[in-house]
Amino acid sequence: WDIIDDFNINYTLVRNSERIEIAVSPANNDAVYILTGNTHTTLDECSNSVDYFNGYYVSLDNGSSFVRFDNTVVNLNSNCCNGSDYRQQSKYDIALAVNNIAPQIIIAGGIITWRSINFGFNWSPAYVDDDPNGQCSDTGIEGFIHGDIHQLAYQPISNRLWACTDGGVYY
Repeated sequence: WDIIDDFNINYTLVRNSERIEIAVSPANNDAVYILTGNTHTTLDECSNSVDYFNGYYVSLDNGSSFVRFDNTVVNLNSNCCNGSDYRQQSKYDIALAVNNIAPQIIIAGGIITWRSINFGFNWSPAYVDDDPNGQCSDTGIEGFIHGDIHQLAYQPISNRLWACTDGGVYY
């Protein structure tokens, strides 16, 4: 492990984050991915405390510098298939994994499981918990995974994605 020398620059990545996930692929050790959930809360229409997605960051230089991807395009902690809402629960569930063979394939999870095939420039829902209103029907969803995703990991030999949720383990 290396200590981050430039504390002031890298501290901004995590300053307002209560949950942080980090992922690195064996196929490219220079690519480091970080997904964060914000500590700032507000009340939703039901007067429930709601967390906010804080950001998705990518470093292609072994963590020396990071680029923050705009979190207003897709809320990776959303419970809507288009990622447009602000409701999510990153204090409870947030996960990130990168493919062992293809480091441009990133999986992010929380309520919905999202996939990027281009380092996080674009995201689409890959798996959903429930779709009572049919909002995900035209999004290319691959299947069902219980929505409270706590851990995502690729198996090193088969490269099969595993998801640990509070509803069970999926692969």
